[in-house]
Amino acid sequence: AENILGRWRAVEEPDYDWDDSDDDGACDVPMYLGIMTFEHDGRGVADNGEHFAWSLTGRRITVDYGFIPARLTVSEICERRMVWKVLATEAGSVKYYGRIVFERL
Repeated sequence: AENILGRWRAVEEPDYDWDDSDDDGACDVPMYLGIMTFEHDGRGVADNGEHFAWSLTGRRITVDYGFIPARLTVSEICERRMVWKVLATEAGSVKYYGRIVFERL
């Protein structure tokens, strides 16, 4: 988990496939995708002040902003770049999935 610590910025717009059949058609991304700081103790903070919890098991990250928990698989991580594959579920059904690219600040 050492190489995920620190500040990252989302640099690529999320490419999501949405399933909105169960709501009013509004699409709210339940995760702040700006600058995220991952701290040693499994906590983090986004630059909008939102706090989140995170854990890393193997290549799977769990990030919980208190909205919809997202299961994030690290498909690529190196010194300056990190790619997440995202799958978020709500009430057992897939809410969205896609990928997010981050660069280290």
